[in-house]
Amino acid sequence: MRCPSCDVQLPDPAPAACPHCGAALTDLPVSPVPVSPVPVSPVPAGPATVRRRSLGATSHRPASYSSAASWFLAGVVRDWRGSLAAMFAGWFGVPVAITLAFYLALVGSLAGLIGGALGANSTLQDVPVFGDVLDNVALQAGGGVGALAGAALGLVAGLFVGLGLPWLVQYTDDPVATVLVLLLQVAAAILIGLLYVAYGIVFEPWRLRVGGARRMSRREQEYLLPILHDCAARLGLPNVPRLLVDDSREANALAYTRHVVVNRGLLNEFDYDQDVVAGILSHELVHWHNADGVSRLFLRGVALPLYLAYSLATWIMRVFDNSVVRFLVIAVSWPITVTIRFLVMPVQSFGAREAEYRADQGAVVAGQRDGLRRALERFQRSFDSSRNGWDRAVCASHPPSELRLERLERPGEAYPLRRRPAERPVSSAPAPRAALQVR
Repeated sequence: MRCPSCDVQLPDPAPAACPHCGAALTDLPVSPVPVSPVPVSPVPAGPATVRRRSLGATSHRPASYSSAASWFLAGVVRDWRGSLAAMFAGWFGVPVAITLAFYLALVGSLAGLIGGALGANSTLQDVPVFGDVLDNVALQAGGGVGALAGAALGLVAGLFVGLGLPWLVQYTDDPVATVLVLLLQVAAAILIGLLYVAYGIVFEPWRLRVGGARRMSRREQEYLLPILHDCAARLGLPNVPRLLVDDSREANALAYTRHVVVNRGLLNEFDYDQDVVAGILSHELVHWHNADGVSRLFLRGVALPLYLAYSLATWIMRVFDNSVVRFLVIAVSWPITVTIRFLVMPVQSFGAREAEYRADQGAVVAGQRDGLRRALERFQRSFDSSRNGWDRAVCASHPPSELRLERLERPGEAYPLRRRPAERPVSSAPAPRAALQVR
């Protein structure tokens, strides 16, 4: 007999509570949840031990990977564009280059303004009849053009000095040393990223507990576990993550490296609708299966010094409600903020939105298309806001709900923008298709 909450092998006779996770075992099913007869191919198995439960720091990882190392590597290389952006921003002097570019652009604009105005004044003041008029027009136009040209030159010069000059100087002196320093910086970024991933995986239960997540109660297990196991079986997954509950009233669910956390606010928002909960759990299972949680950790770890400085500045401004303190923090940290918000986050958010689209297809494979659509329709009415502004339009980690609904439409079926409750399609089993692949 295994614990239905954490899948640990229990002694015989079974105790009243699981010695590993503490879940109550009274009146819980002792056999696997019945698998719904959905024609989904099994996940391609490598060794015969693919269903073996991993222990320790990698417990509850997706068993469809042949080893913990392959799962780890799949998450690390998941979003290579976001990783490159984080490495470039955090290890190659981007905040320094932005600082130099800003101040040199400011100096260049002032010099161009003065030089353009004086140059125009000296050349046009001797024109007959219209000399005074042309002199005034040229004074303003020449100064404006000069300011723009000076700002552009200063910006380019600042970026060049901040990013390229150190490497050019080293290359002139010793090309081999320059290449070696470059490789060492890349290796340091990757090593810190890998160590941060290992930290996140090992300490994930503790971090989630501190963040408010808890084990399920007996009643929550009886409601959620059959849905979770049924969704996993429909997706062709040989095991499931550990399911935790957060008592937050926010309607949300999150997949981590080895856990899925469901907020009570999500269950209350949809009045414990099993189709909706199944659709959302299918979505989160795909995130878990695709190692998206590992990918998020690596993206942050590669640029860890940059993110730590950004988090510290944000924390100081939030804690100290003082205009002088806030001004000083902004004056010091603005290059880091600009780097993260305008370089790192847009690239990483693009990968995050693609991951959301992939996870939505999990509900389609699991036959819970309509349940997830109902959830997204509710989110669209209650939670989605205008995508104006840089943060909402470019740095958003989730696509607009309307575009996600469009990708969840069943071929050949009409989906009017305004639908009466009686016109909602009835949930049906999915068409036969291949199981999710490890990507």
